[in-house]
Amino acid sequence: MIAQQTLFSPRRYPSGVVSTDSWDGYPGARARLLQSLARHAPRNSVLLGGDIHQNFVCKVLADAGADGQQPAGPVIASEFCGTSISSRAGTTQDKVDAIARHNPHVLLARCDLRGYGLADITPQRWTTTLRVVDDPLRADSGASTLARFVVEDGRAGPVPA
Repeated sequence: MIAQQTLFSPRRYPSGVVSTDSWDGYPGARARLLQSLARHAPRNSVLLGGDIHQNFVCKVLADAGADGQQPAGPVIASEFCGTSISSRAGTTQDKVDAIARHNPHVLLARCDLRGYGLADITPQRWTTTLRVVDDPLRADSGASTLARFVVEDGRAGPVPA
């Protein structure tokens, strides 16, 4: 498991804009990390991120793509980027949906819901449950499950559960 502060997977925007406030701004560093993950034959590597106030679940591909190219190659890891519990994302779900459609490695992308993720980790599997709060302005708010993904030992990539 690699915990780091933002979204690791590339986000290709329909407009062609490149965000430099994420790993997209550091393609050389991301390429070196991807090469290391691929070289060490990971069993079920998982990257955790946050800071963007959005939920993203991604298949991490061996080649992140460059100069507007789509990521390619085999799936070598899974990524779970968690949203904030109460702070807004600063964008709209329509814009996030457009980004997800433009990035086939993105399995889930939500900016409109606040919440947290729970990880259940055993030698056989990693299960992430994304929970969302009903009302982030209430301390006694209820919560529900938005989605659940499993990463099986020896099989890279998250699978909806």
